[in-house]
Amino acid sequence: KARAEAEAEAAAKAKTAKEAADKELAETKKKLDAAEAAKAPPDDKKPPIKFKDAVGRKFSFPWHICKTWKGMEELIKQAFLHVEVIGPHVHEGHYDLVGPDNEIILPQVWEIVVQPDWAITMHMWPMPEPAAPAKAT
Repeated sequence: KARAEAEAEAAAKAKTAKEAADKELAETKKKLDAAEAAKAPPDDKKPPIKFKDAVGRKFSFPWHICKTWKGMEELIKQAFLHVEVIGPHVHEGHYDLVGPDNEIILPQVWEIVVQPDWAITMHMWPMPEPAAPAKAT
C-alpha cells in the first residue's frame, strides 16, 4: 500500500513539474513572439528623410541611403551636379545640414544623431565676395 501511495505521489509530482515546464515554455514563446513583432522594420521600409536644399528644392531621400554621411553627401552632390554658381561650393562641402531642432548636424555625428522621417535643411556657408574690378585712372 505504501508503495502504491509513493508511486501515486511521484506521478502527481511529475505531472505538476510537467505542467510548470509547459507553462514556462508557453510564456517564453509568447515573449519571443512579442519581441519579434516589436522588432524595427528593415531600413528600406523606414520613412525617408525630407531634405530641403539651399535653393529651396525639396527632396525625399530613402533612409537606407542617407542614414550614413557618405550616402547623404553623395545624394546632395548629385542634386547639385548642374547647378551653376553654388554647385562647385556644394561639391567642396561648403554647407551645413540642420536638423528639425535647428541645430547643425556635423558629419562626424550624422549616423548617431539622424533619424528616419526627419526634415533636414541645407544652409550654404557665406560665399567670398567677388574681386572688385580695378578702376581705370
